[in-house]
Amino acid sequence: MADDEASRFWAFSQAIYADPEVAAAALRLHDAQGRDVNLALYCLYAGFVAGRELDEGALACLAAAVESWNEEVVRPLRAVRRRLKGREDAAELRAGVAAAKLEAERLAQARLVAAGPAGPPAEAAAATAWRNLSRYAGAAGRPLFAAAASRLAAGLAPAPDRAAVEPEEVEHPAERLVDHLLDRGGPGV
Repeated sequence: MADDEASRFWAFSQAIYADPEVAAAALRLHDAQGRDVNLALYCLYAGFVAGRELDEGALACLAAAVESWNEEVVRPLRAVRRRLKGREDAAELRAGVAAAKLEAERLAQARLVAAGPAGPPAEAAAATAWRNLSRYAGAAGRPLFAAAASRLAAGLAPAPDRAAVEPEEVEHPAERLVDHLLDRGGPGV
C-alpha cells in the first residue's frame, strides 16, 4: 500500500514539477526560505490528491523523517551536481550525479509517504492543499501553490489565469491526473 502511494506521489511530483513555473517557485522556496521541496510537494499531494490535512505535528514528523537523508545524501549530491554545472569535461559525470540525485529524491518521497498520516483518503480539495502548504511554508508558498494548481488544472481543463488563482477557488480532479499518469507509465513531460 505504501509503495503504491509512493508511486502516486512520485508521479504527481514529476507531473507538476515539469512545469517551469512550478520548478522555479519550488526552487525559490528552497533557496530563499530553506524549505524542503519534497515536503512542500507532499503538502500539495496530501491535499490535492489524498484530501489529507497536515497539522503542525504531522509536518514536524514528516520533516524529521527526511532530515538525515536530506543532510547526508540529497544535499551533497545537489552540491556536486551544481559544482559540475558548465564543466564540459565532466558532462557525463554530472549526468550520473543528476540521476543519483533524482533517485535520492524519489527515496526521500517514499520516506515522506511512510511517515505521513494514515487513514482513508478524504475528499481532495485545493483548499486542503493550500492549508497544508501554508502551514509548512507560510505566505512564501503561495507562488508554488498557484503554479501547481494551474499545472494540475491545465492537465484536465483550461488553465485558470495564474494571477487570479486563489487557493479557496481552485477545484479540479487531481486524482484523475495522477491515475492517468500512472496508467501511461509516468508523466512523460
